[in-house]
Amino acid sequence: MYHEIKCDPLRDYEHGAAPRRAGDLAEGGFLIPFGFNGEPNAAKSFVELSKEKTTFVILVLPRPCSSFPHSWLDGRRACLSFVVRTLSKTLCTLVLELFWRGLFVHCHLIAAVFAEEGVFSYADDDENPLLSPAARNRVTMVDIQLGCHTIRSHGTTVARFHMHDWIMLILLVVIDAILNVIEPFHRFVGKDMMTDLRYPLKSNTVPFWAVPLIGIILPIFIFTCIYFKKQNVYDLHNAILGLLFSVLVTGVLTDAIKDAVGRPRPDFFWRCFPDGIDAYDKVTTSVICHGDKSVIKEGHKSFPSGHSSWSFAGLGFLAWYLAGKIRVFDRSGHVAKLCIVLLPLLCAALVAISRVDDYWHHWQDVFAGGFLGLFVASFCYLQFFPPPYDSDGWGPHAYFRALEESRSVSAPASALDLTSEEHNRLVSRGSNATLAAMEAGVRNRAGL
Repeated sequence: MYHEIKCDPLRDYEHGAAPRRAGDLAEGGFLIPFGFNGEPNAAKSFVELSKEKTTFVILVLPRPCSSFPHSWLDGRRACLSFVVRTLSKTLCTLVLELFWRGLFVHCHLIAAVFAEEGVFSYADDDENPLLSPAARNRVTMVDIQLGCHTIRSHGTTVARFHMHDWIMLILLVVIDAILNVIEPFHRFVGKDMMTDLRYPLKSNTVPFWAVPLIGIILPIFIFTCIYFKKQNVYDLHNAILGLLFSVLVTGVLTDAIKDAVGRPRPDFFWRCFPDGIDAYDKVTTSVICHGDKSVIKEGHKSFPSGHSSWSFAGLGFLAWYLAGKIRVFDRSGHVAKLCIVLLPLLCAALVAISRVDDYWHHWQDVFAGGFLGLFVASFCYLQFFPPPYDSDGWGPHAYFRALEESRSVSAPASALDLTSEEHNRLVSRGSNATLAAMEAGVRNRAGL
């Protein structure tokens, strides 16, 4: 029943050349419907086919500009539920006309449909010789790039699947807010220790409000730009969800450690004694602060650096994401790709260094904060995406899981209500009749 024809439809049809038999779809071949005589003559073939009450047609998926669905499975369901039920000589002729006019060039196979007196059968993915494993992988990749999973089509489904994760994010926000309200541990600060804590009290080079812009808004903007190009809601949703988990988990850990450790900042002297007049306990030599309470409270939150941890959590996740998208570990040796991945990490490092320059943190605080943020970012990224060096590192786990689940779903019973025996019987009968007619046509031409 199944035949593979490799040809240039416009050139061969216009010059009357017979199609060449070779290759498969993976090798770039075109699939064309044909009749008993094996020639690409749409009208004549279908006239002969209609006389025998047998129609053989291969449905193809048009180019991306079409409104047809792009995935193999969704496209097959759509065509089998609509085209097969309305299959007629007029419709088939129209399809062939469009095909010969070049509108179906660079097509992807959806299904091979054999119709006889209203009974239909089709070729399963594994049984279809017209679609090799290489071609199937290529179609899957094209589906990703062309965008068959948009916010409109799959956004609600994806969001519902991760509903508990979004609830957990809200809980993390509440926990982090509580950690910022409670009073941190006030570590003992003696008179002898103030020598290393007399650095000037300066304003922030990178203000607090800029950290969410750098660590959250900027990555989300890049995720959104990639979504508009790829139209893959699984990628967008998991990227945003992973980023928020990375930043919020890092924030909770950072603030919890800050409150528990209570290490004084390098400028603690001027927080404690804003007028420069120091006072100490006569027995313990502990500082007796008379500055603003909120400023003193902030002075006990040196370890680890929140700017560093948040920056590395957000931009570190972005670096992982870009590494997977541009395939930085494809062994091609492109230094430009590596520079793109290192750029977000450089920005995070500069933010961290600014905290030492402003005397808000010791170098140990910055190092610990950066390590914590990058570690959490790596953990969260690998929770949602394969490693960048993996062959599937360009997409999230959820997308490949959805593909596997969709492949396991059987086609609608209304269009595919056939047993294996009926399928084989119809395929065998239709194939034998078609092949016999084709051979007869070849012999007739040879006799001429």
